[in-house]
Amino acid sequence: MTRAAHHFYLLGGDEHAAREFLDERFGKESATPAESIFHEVYELFRKEDAADFRDRVVFAGASDAPRVFAIHAQSFGQEAFEAMLKILEEPPKGIVIAITEHGASVIPDTIRSRAHSVRLTVTASDFDAKKFLALTIPKRLALVADVIAEHKDDETSAPLRSHAQQMMSEIIQEARNETSKERGNVLNELTTMMGYLATRGANVKMVLEYAAMSI
Repeated sequence: MTRAAHHFYLLGGDEHAAREFLDERFGKESATPAESIFHEVYELFRKEDAADFRDRVVFAGASDAPRVFAIHAQSFGQEAFEAMLKILEEPPKGIVIAITEHGASVIPDTIRSRAHSVRLTVTASDFDAKKFLALTIPKRLALVADVIAEHKDDETSAPLRSHAQQMMSEIIQEARNETSKERGNVLNELTTMMGYLATRGANVKMVLEYAAMSI
């Protein structure tokens, strides 16, 4: 990836549309491999998350390899943006940062003014989380097996991990209607595991099977 015209993108749309945009902009149209585009998914992006994210970006900037870091969050703590302000203004050379903005997001003007905003078309997903949750556990596991079988040659590939993260995001969103404490604890676990899918080498089958059996 050559030095991008913009180093900070604010992407208006859903997570799936943002992933497609970044894959097209930095994966297909340049020399950046898909494994160099990192997606991080959060329920709430907090000040502590911002500090960890900032450290990862700075560490990645010490390498000659280009990197794209994307944050997809249901909501943001205002202190998180304050902690990230400097890195958003001037990330290390070769680093591009993207934040997905959707209806529930509140992005401060101090952040918006520093970003290159792109309004995306929200794309439909073939996966129906509501129908998935209505299935019996054996049928859910069979659906997971079908997803994995489509990528049998590389079960840790970036396209499969991206698809799995989208599935997990929709499952969590649909299940959020349940307000029981037990369900809340499970959703927190699933959110953590969804973030793990951004890691190259993540065991996608294990994560999706856990989601199928635990919720």
